Amino acid sequence: MEILLQFLLIHPVNFVTWERALLYQAKDSFIFFSDTLICYTIRTMLPHAAHISCSFAPTPELTIVLPAYRAADVLAQNVPALLDYLNSLALTHEVIVVDDGSQDHGRTGDVARRLGCRYMELPRNAGKGVAVRQGMLAASGRFRIFTDADVPFELEAIESILYYLDFKEFHFVTGDRTLPDSRYFARVSIARRLASAAASTIVSRFIAGGWLDTQCGIKGFQGRVADDLFSVARIRRFAFDVELFYVALKRNYDIKRIPVRLRSNDTSSVRLAVDGPSFVADLARIRWNQFCGRYRPRTHRPNS
Repeated sequence: MEILLQFLLIHPVNFVTWERALLYQAKDSFIFFSDTLICYTIRTMLPHAAHISCSFAPTPELTIVLPAYRAADVLAQNVPALLDYLNSLALTHEVIVVDDGSQDHGRTGDVARRLGCRYMELPRNAGKGVAVRQGMLAASGRFRIFTDADVPFELEAIESILYYLDFKEFHFVTGDRTLPDSRYFARVSIARRLASAAASTIVSRFIAGGWLDTQCGIKGFQGRVADDLFSVARIRRFAFDVELFYVALKRNYDIKRIPVRLRSNDTSSVRLAVDGPSFVADLARIRWNQFCGRYRPRTHRPNS
């Protein structure tokens, strides 16, 4: 490893040529790198190596999709920290803000463009599921993550997702608020906790085969898996996460759960009286869509 790093300091390298990951294990933490993260690792291990130049392919390694509905202020407050974190990883990336018909006189678009994000606008409010779907299908990253406009979870979850997608080769990585190392429910209202518990019980029993937290607001996918899942997805509102699990399990995709820690909670638009019955109805639609054959693959599936 030391010889490799010394060589890299002397000889500029086009890091696009690196194909597989190398792993550096140290005590309680790991640093991993492939063509996506090799610069980050070298600069972390050798701080004086900031002069190393990296030449990346134009296609980003990572796309992050942020659905937004009347969230201009929330984006302005939270996205700069996300961008700073991504820049610290030294990997090529894009952030796509998908405006779900905010009708806010262009404020959401102005904020997204000012921050340097790609901006997509739906002509009318179509639902979070539609916004996420449009963003993920427009994405070009080899790995794709979606989360909420307030970037609700600690940013280290992004690196954990990349580790399991890239080095461990999982197809689909999801945050799980029920894991022992997660920190979430102590910081949300009792009503929301009860609603989440009820939804989890119904979903795990009848739809998602024992997966207790389908609704966690951060999920990552290999690019080809995202193309496959989102090209057949149909649910428009909050049950779209359940649909992703349902189809992924039918495809026998490998799914990994990771713990998450809440950092922000600014964008919840769930209305229990209205969205509860709609959520249950969407669960029935998922089973009906499967019965009607609407989840047949439309893209070339990656090897399972």
